[in-house]
Amino acid sequence: MMEKTRLDQRATTIYFDGSSLGRGRRGGPGASAAAVWLLHPDETSEIQSRYIRLGDSDLAEYEALILGLTLAKERGATTLRIYGDSRNVIDQVLGLKSVKKVSLRHCLEEVNSLLLNFPDWSLQWIPRDKNGVADAAARRCIETRGLEAALMTSRLEDLVS
Repeated sequence: MMEKTRLDQRATTIYFDGSSLGRGRRGGPGASAAAVWLLHPDETSEIQSRYIRLGDSDLAEYEALILGLTLAKERGATTLRIYGDSRNVIDQVLGLKSVKKVSLRHCLEEVNSLLLNFPDWSLQWIPRDKNGVADAAARRCIETRGLEAALMTSRLEDLVS
Protein backbone atom coordinates (compact mmCIF):
# COMPACT_ATOMS: atom_id res chain seq x y z
CA MET A 1 0.00 0.00 0.00
CA MET A 2 1.31 3.43 -0.94
CA GLU A 3 1.87 5.94 1.87
CA LYS A 4 0.07 9.25 1.66
CA THR A 5 2.33 12.27 1.55
CA ARG A 6 1.67 15.12 3.93
CA LEU A 7 0.31 17.13 1.01
CA ASP A 8 -2.16 14.38 0.10
CA GLN A 9 -3.26 14.07 3.74
CA ARG A 10 -4.45 17.68 3.57
CA ALA A 11 -6.08 17.30 0.17
CA THR A 12 -9.76 17.00 -0.58
CA THR A 13 -10.20 14.50 -3.38
CA ILE A 14 -12.96 15.05 -5.93
CA TYR A 15 -14.20 12.41 -8.36
CA PHE A 16 -16.63 13.98 -10.83
CA ASP A 17 -18.81 12.54 -13.56
CA GLY A 18 -21.62 13.60 -15.83
CA SER A 19 -24.12 11.36 -17.52
CA SER A 20 -26.60 12.12 -20.28
CA LEU A 21 -29.38 10.47 -22.22
CA GLY A 22 -28.89 13.09 -24.95
CA ARG A 23 -27.77 11.88 -28.33
CA GLY A 24 -24.61 13.93 -28.64
CA ARG A 25 -23.66 15.99 -31.68
CA ARG A 26 -26.30 14.69 -34.06
CA GLY A 27 -29.24 14.45 -31.71
CA GLY A 28 -30.77 16.82 -29.28
CA PRO A 29 -30.11 17.20 -25.60
CA GLY A 30 -31.67 14.86 -23.08
CA ALA A 31 -32.01 14.22 -19.39
CA SER A 32 -28.61 14.53 -17.75
CA ALA A 33 -27.00 14.58 -14.33
CA ALA A 34 -23.85 15.77 -12.63
CA ALA A 35 -22.38 13.93 -9.65
CA VAL A 36 -19.36 14.16 -7.38
CA TRP A 37 -17.76 12.06 -4.69
CA LEU A 38 -15.71 14.14 -2.27
CA LEU A 39 -13.23 12.53 0.10
CA HIS A 40 -12.19 14.94 2.83
CA PRO A 41 -8.86 14.97 4.72
CA ASP A 42 -10.65 13.87 7.92
CA GLU A 43 -11.59 10.66 6.05
CA THR A 44 -15.27 11.56 5.74
CA SER A 45 -16.86 11.56 2.32
CA GLU A 46 -19.97 12.82 0.62
CA ILE A 47 -21.79 12.20 -2.61
CA GLN A 48 -23.82 14.94 -4.28
CA SER A 49 -25.68 14.93 -7.56
CA ARG A 50 -27.76 17.34 -9.55
CA TYR A 51 -30.39 16.65 -12.22
CA ILE A 52 -30.17 18.55 -15.50
CA ARG A 53 -33.44 18.44 -17.43
CA LEU A 54 -31.88 19.05 -20.84
CA GLY A 55 -28.19 18.68 -21.54
CA ASP A 56 -25.50 16.65 -23.22
CA SER A 57 -22.54 14.73 -21.85
CA ASP A 58 -20.11 17.68 -22.04
CA LEU A 59 -22.49 19.97 -20.14
CA ALA A 60 -23.08 17.25 -17.54
CA GLU A 61 -19.32 16.76 -17.06
CA TYR A 62 -18.72 20.49 -16.64
CA GLU A 63 -21.65 20.82 -14.24
CA ALA A 64 -20.23 17.94 -12.19
CA LEU A 65 -16.83 19.62 -11.96
CA ILE A 66 -18.47 22.93 -11.01
CA LEU A 67 -20.53 21.14 -8.35
CA GLY A 68 -17.41 19.52 -6.88
CA LEU A 69 -15.42 22.76 -6.83
CA THR A 70 -18.32 24.66 -5.28
CA LEU A 71 -18.74 22.07 -2.53
CA ALA A 72 -15.00 22.00 -1.84
CA LYS A 73 -14.99 25.79 -1.52
CA GLU A 74 -18.00 25.70 0.83
CA ARG A 75 -16.23 23.07 2.97
CA GLY A 76 -13.11 25.23 3.27
CA ALA A 77 -10.79 23.04 1.21
CA THR A 78 -7.53 24.57 0.02
CA THR A 79 -5.78 21.61 -1.61
CA LEU A 80 -7.59 19.54 -4.24
CA ARG A 81 -6.89 16.37 -6.14
CA ILE A 82 -9.51 16.17 -8.89
CA TYR A 83 -10.23 13.11 -11.03
CA GLY A 84 -12.64 12.63 -13.91
CA ASP A 85 -13.12 10.39 -16.92
CA SER A 86 -13.85 13.12 -19.49
CA ARG A 87 -10.66 13.73 -21.46
CA ASN A 88 -12.41 16.52 -23.33
CA VAL A 89 -13.32 18.57 -20.24
CA ILE A 90 -10.00 17.90 -18.49
CA ASP A 91 -7.97 18.88 -21.55
CA GLN A 92 -10.04 22.06 -21.94
CA VAL A 93 -9.58 23.06 -18.29
CA LEU A 94 -5.83 22.40 -18.52
CA GLY A 95 -5.65 24.53 -21.68
CA LEU A 96 -4.63 21.63 -23.93
CA LYS A 97 -7.78 21.91 -26.08
CA SER A 98 -10.06 24.79 -26.94
CA VAL A 99 -13.78 24.79 -26.18
CA LYS A 100 -15.55 24.47 -29.52
CA LYS A 101 -19.12 24.66 -28.22
CA VAL A 102 -19.98 28.28 -27.53
CA SER A 103 -22.55 27.11 -24.98
CA LEU A 104 -19.78 25.57 -22.85
CA ARG A 105 -17.46 28.56 -22.71
CA HIS A 106 -19.25 29.98 -19.68
CA CYS A 107 -18.77 26.61 -17.93
CA LEU A 108 -15.02 26.75 -18.50
CA GLU A 109 -14.95 30.34 -17.24
CA GLU A 110 -16.81 29.28 -14.09
CA VAL A 111 -14.42 26.38 -13.50
CA ASN A 112 -11.40 28.65 -13.92
CA SER A 113 -12.92 31.21 -11.55
CA LEU A 114 -13.61 28.55 -8.91
CA LEU A 115 -10.09 27.13 -9.22
CA LEU A 116 -8.70 30.52 -8.15
CA ASN A 117 -9.99 29.71 -4.65
CA PHE A 118 -7.54 26.83 -4.29
CA PRO A 119 -3.81 27.56 -3.97
CA ASP A 120 -2.94 23.94 -4.73
CA TRP A 121 -4.88 21.70 -7.09
CA SER A 122 -4.33 19.00 -9.67
CA LEU A 123 -6.66 17.62 -12.31
CA GLN A 124 -6.16 14.19 -13.81
CA TRP A 125 -7.98 11.93 -16.25
CA ILE A 126 -8.84 8.44 -15.00
CA PRO A 127 -10.46 5.52 -16.83
CA ARG A 128 -14.23 5.22 -16.45
CA ASP A 129 -13.89 2.03 -14.40
CA LYS A 130 -11.92 3.98 -11.76
CA ASN A 131 -14.74 6.53 -11.43
CA GLY A 132 -17.51 4.14 -10.41
CA VAL A 133 -18.98 5.99 -7.43
CA ALA A 134 -19.50 9.31 -9.25
CA ASP A 135 -20.71 7.48 -12.37
CA ALA A 136 -23.24 5.45 -10.40
CA ALA A 137 -24.48 8.56 -8.60
CA ALA A 138 -24.98 10.41 -11.90
CA ARG A 139 -26.82 7.49 -13.49
CA ARG A 140 -29.00 7.07 -10.42
CA CYS A 141 -29.84 10.77 -10.44
CA ILE A 142 -31.07 10.50 -14.05
CA GLU A 143 -33.11 7.39 -13.23
CA THR A 144 -34.85 9.15 -10.35
CA ARG A 145 -35.05 12.46 -12.23
CA GLY A 146 -33.16 14.06 -9.40
CA LEU A 147 -35.75 13.21 -6.77
CA GLU A 148 -33.07 11.63 -4.57
CA ALA A 149 -30.31 14.09 -5.38
CA ALA A 150 -30.91 16.55 -2.57
CA LEU A 151 -31.37 13.82 0.00
CA MET A 152 -28.87 11.26 -1.23
CA THR A 153 -27.77 9.36 1.81
CA SER A 154 -27.23 6.01 0.13
CA ARG A 155 -24.28 4.03 1.31
CA LEU A 156 -21.43 3.66 -1.16
CA GLU A 157 -22.02 -0.07 -1.52
CA ASP A 158 -25.57 0.61 -2.72
CA LEU A 159 -24.35 2.96 -5.43
CA VAL A 160 -21.72 0.72 -6.94
CA SER A 161 -23.62 -2.57 -6.80
